[in-house]
Amino acid sequence: MPTNYGSAHPITAWYLGDTPLTAWRKGATSIWTPNGIHADFSTYQDGTLDLSGVWTNDGGSGYDIGVENGLARVLMPDNIPLISSFTRRARYTAAQHAADGYVEIVIGNPGSGNLSTDIFRRATNTSASTAGVGIRLRASGLYIVRRVSSTDTEVVPCGSFQGGGRARLTQNGNLHTMHYNGQFVGEWNDTAGTALNTSSERTLTVVERGYKDVFGPRRFSPSLASIDCT
Repeated sequence: MPTNYGSAHPITAWYLGDTPLTAWRKGATSIWTPNGIHADFSTYQDGTLDLSGVWTNDGGSGYDIGVENGLARVLMPDNIPLISSFTRRARYTAAQHAADGYVEIVIGNPGSGNLSTDIFRRATNTSASTAGVGIRLRASGLYIVRRVSSTDTEVVPCGSFQGGGRARLTQNGNLHTMHYNGQFVGEWNDTAGTALNTSSERTLTVVERGYKDVFGPRRFSPSLASIDCT
């Protein structure tokens, strides 16, 4: 999250000698990032992500994405008899300015079965949600995922994840690089430029899923503890 010098001048860079710093943290808490989004869901009240327009509900079916016990997931109540598998999207309303940068997440609960959670950077700036490249969490597996013409493809598997893990996808031109807990785990070089990368794809979008069997337990895709995006 940007920090101001005075009351209205955001600090966009810090240096250690000639080396630019990419972030400040106190333990797992983000203190400063150069310019972008910081969402620590433990600081949100339980309920929807709206926060007076900071997030936009981009539709889908079923129940909205929100926060429960400090983690972001779909807000599916426990007192319904059943609901078939559904997908919901939430878009950070303000578009980012740079094509290159990163999205980093701290994972909450690992989720149920094969339900996937996606965190797209370079996502469509509107509710159309037709494009993006990002992080996918599914069945304890970590993936680089591409969305083109509303179709998702897991382009590179990047090993496994656990609750509390930290995954970062860095984008530099057509090169997409994944780190997990600070270790390199995979990359995708989109040499053919199959993923869109124009001024119309500068948004962060979160996609979550869920379902409930007849009188059975609720099933959720992996939840998120926090997101940082530049």
